[in-house]
Amino acid sequence: DEKLCKNPDRTQLENACYSAQQHGDAFVKFLEYLKANLEGLTRARIDRSWVTQSTALQDVSKWVAVDKLLKPKNAKELGLLGAQQTYVFQIEDIYSETIEAATRAAYHVDYQKFGFSNWEPV
Repeated sequence: DEKLCKNPDRTQLENACYSAQQHGDAFVKFLEYLKANLEGLTRARIDRSWVTQSTALQDVSKWVAVDKLLKPKNAKELGLLGAQQTYVFQIEDIYSETIEAATRAAYHVDYQKFGFSNWEPV
């Protein structure tokens, strides 16, 4: 339905039988694709918006010295986190251990290099 795509509304989606659980399942499928893409196992190019943070830092460090890394907790303390965008389904609605595992699999280098922990609400 075109209306569902233009201005998605959670109630409309749920009435159309699309739940937060299904959205979470779809996200896991995307993360599985993303892992393969980042490993060069797909025919699609690697989109710059989803490269690993370590890759992005390597690219940036060619032109600028990276003195300090900001982790989400530091960014919050420094007031650098802007207003949260609202989506039809929030991460709190879909988060699961399966999503965490799929994210860790796709971004394992970042988890190792930066010591990322499991997601927690900020």
